[in-house]
Amino acid sequence: MKRKSFLLCLVFTMTILFSAFAETGLTVNYDKTSEVLTIGGGAVYAPGSSVSLLVLSPGKGLGDVKNDGQANDDKTVWFAQQKSADRFGGISFSVSMKDAPKGIYTIYVASDDGSDTFTTTYSMVPGTFEAEFLNQINAVSKSEDMETLLTGEDAKIFLKEPGYPSPSDKTAVYDYMVKNRPYTSFAEINATYGEAYLAALFAQTKTADEVAAFVEAYGVSGIGLDRNPQMYTLYSQGKLKTQINANAAGFKADSLEALRGKIYDETILTTVEKTDNWSSLTSVINGADTYLKDVDYTRYRKYADKINKQIGGKQYETIAMLQTAINTVDVSSGTGGSGNGGNSGNSSTGSSTPVVKPGTIVVPPSEQLPGGGTEQEIILFQDQASIPAYAKAYLPSLKMNNIITGDTEGNFNPDNNLTRAELAKVLVCALNPETEAENMDFSDVKADDWFYPYVSKAIAAGYFKGMDESYFGANEPISRQDMAVVMERICQMRGVEVPPAEPLSYLDGDAIADYASAAVETMGKLELMIGSDSWFGPRDNLTRAQAVKIIGKLLYELS
Repeated sequence: MKRKSFLLCLVFTMTILFSAFAETGLTVNYDKTSEVLTIGGGAVYAPGSSVSLLVLSPGKGLGDVKNDGQANDDKTVWFAQQKSADRFGGISFSVSMKDAPKGIYTIYVASDDGSDTFTTTYSMVPGTFEAEFLNQINAVSKSEDMETLLTGEDAKIFLKEPGYPSPSDKTAVYDYMVKNRPYTSFAEINATYGEAYLAALFAQTKTADEVAAFVEAYGVSGIGLDRNPQMYTLYSQGKLKTQINANAAGFKADSLEALRGKIYDETILTTVEKTDNWSSLTSVINGADTYLKDVDYTRYRKYADKINKQIGGKQYETIAMLQTAINTVDVSSGTGGSGNGGNSGNSSTGSSTPVVKPGTIVVPPSEQLPGGGTEQEIILFQDQASIPAYAKAYLPSLKMNNIITGDTEGNFNPDNNLTRAELAKVLVCALNPETEAENMDFSDVKADDWFYPYVSKAIAAGYFKGMDESYFGANEPISRQDMAVVMERICQMRGVEVPPAEPLSYLDGDAIADYASAAVETMGKLELMIGSDSWFGPRDNLTRAQAVKIIGKLLYELS
């Protein structure tokens, strides 16, 4: 009779059945090894009170339960048990789920008098189910097949409907899911499913007002426009927001990052195209320095007015094209010349530093274009397309002055680490120290090594020190913080004045070694090395592309 009275209590107390387990202290845990589901918690019921458990099979409800409320042959009730709460009011049930069919099980726990009745659900899947489903979804290449999978019975076990309106074109949702394969977990599928709804909803916008409504509803909470606070501020406070929204309407994104990028891009590109206020344009470009990562800001801030007059009012199809324009437009008019008659810079009077102009190819007289021009588009390296724009701006003059070279196949290899020996060669070729080479006693620097004369001169000039008294570390990659130390040393030798700016703050500042701390601060004030997204990466190896930018900026300032 107790079980029958328990069932009746359940039936007549449906209004309180949906109290959350979390609020009661009851938890549900599943051990994959033992295949046992544990339900329980402490201090939930009156000590010694009788508590009953019902676990209903997938697709079953209370109306399907027979009067005795016990587990039965048709498996409406997968498991039923009655126990007494312990002396602290705690209760614990263990349910064997061995050979349990996959699906969503409904779990009821109640005291027999019906005063404390709670319910929850648990998605039960065999140990191999997730892996098998992931294999299926990752093999899908068509949106219709993705739709079949995600609307099937198996997907209902784990897939949650996003809390967004259903897009008018659900095909766009499944296209998005296909493009973002592979998936590694059900959690990742659910997260991407929500993203797919947002991308599809944005793709169906047609007007500036519709974009504005989307951004108001989902701009921060959904697509994360505020992840870049600077760009979000520029977009939100911009006077051209209506035009920006109109240009972004209908964009079909295959990731939320791409969707954010579209709005950020249009914020900048529209401002450049529509503005005739140079100071306003300066504010936008300077305010976007965390986004326009390939812009040479040392150059831009020095020649902002001249650059603005050449890029303002023009339409650029991509941010990459705009950044290239900012880095390469001619700023020589009215600024005076180097006085070297078009030479590569090694013969400039009174200075042993080559003249390096960012974005300008210094062509030797023998290769001048008809009419005396000294700028032309040439392929410097076979892998030039993979070289970041921030490095390309300095490559031409560095290459023409033989400061940097490629490998035997003509590749620059921008992402490769720069070794200490390679840096010694770059510095000696760039700065042409007048000191004589000196004998060294490093075990890894021999007289017949290709880098011997460069290391010798760099040591004599005071640019470098060995890693210890007997080891230079010629083939060791140089870290970013060690590069900062070398650059600070050179700046001090050349009398570079450090501006009284506030030191930059880095999220990984604690990782900077004590010996490099002052150098990193100096590099930030000089804007020779500023890191990325508030990270400096002190122990990261310096890449060849990063070295080109740092050396190029140094030489440009020295010249």
